[in-house]
Amino acid sequence: MKQLTVVAMALWLGAMGFFAFVVAPAAFATLEREAAGRLVSVVFPRYYSVGLALGLAALAGLGARWLGGGWRSWDWWPVGLVLLMLGLTLYAGAVVLPAAHAAREAMRQAGIDPAAAAGFARLHRLSVIEDASQATGALYKGRPVGGFGDVGCFSLYANKIITSGEGGMIVTGNAELARRMAAVRNFGQRPGEPFLHPLLGGNYKMTDVHAAIGCVQLDKIEGYIERRRLNVAALNAALAPLTGLIERLPSERPWARAVHFGYHMLFRTADLRQRVKEALHAAGIETRPFFSLITDQAPYRGRGFDPTDTPVAADLLARGLYVSNSPDLTVDDRSLIVDTLAAAARAAGVA
Repeated sequence: MKQLTVVAMALWLGAMGFFAFVVAPAAFATLEREAAGRLVSVVFPRYYSVGLALGLAALAGLGARWLGGGWRSWDWWPVGLVLLMLGLTLYAGAVVLPAAHAAREAMRQAGIDPAAAAGFARLHRLSVIEDASQATGALYKGRPVGGFGDVGCFSLYANKIITSGEGGMIVTGNAELARRMAAVRNFGQRPGEPFLHPLLGGNYKMTDVHAAIGCVQLDKIEGYIERRRLNVAALNAALAPLTGLIERLPSERPWARAVHFGYHMLFRTADLRQRVKEALHAAGIETRPFFSLITDQAPYRGRGFDPTDTPVAADLLARGLYVSNSPDLTVDDRSLIVDTLAAAARAAGVA
């Protein structure tokens, strides 16, 4: 009887060991990637396999004690560990995995949650540099963008939400990092320590004139944002009937406040986008593409990247463009945009 028990114990330990050291790490590594930093899927997988291994060791000790014919009151601790690991396994299947799949689906629908990304970074001792260049004043769940990471970057170029003519801003809540950045922008000199260069740096300072313009612009930001939002609302209402031409107009999630750097449109086909671009240019309306496909740029192609690596971005680039959403757009400016697009739709037979 004891020989059969030994064989059964060996098979059980072998199966559980394979699960602990092969299946579980791979499964939870995938889970962690899919969940993109959700707390339960980062903390739990990290220690799960270690805990399971301890539980197996306890189970082995329990089996050895039982097979040896001895039993003491303190031998109940392995039983507790085994039950704990069983509970964690059930928890993983019933809670963690469904939560991870739900998180993945939510990210597909709404993009990466910046708060979750920041939490993920903290757990893994990573730094987050948040690019908010075109989103100065935008809100995510009531919080300003650019303030979720260790560093937030804003552009003050002439066509951005506010401008100083050129340049930009970097913000951080880390005092030591702020001192280092202040030094790097000024030839590596720390504030109050002229001609001493403890750090390598360059001349990245903004002039006083540009800074003064930026400060005045900052006082006007809410008015600029409101006018941009009014432009979008008016254009969306006027262009909504052109569903045969335009697949998607600018929109806003319930938990966000968009500042609408430009007025972006996604057309049904690349051919329709080209027709619209030509019509808008003929009417004197400047357009811009959805920037460029990074994976198609020479420095990246030279490092092995390929446009086929990012098919969604390639499709958006082929079918999208934007026109100005300046706070200074007039009713006549908006009417010209609408009339030109409506005429292009009629000419293409999709009105």
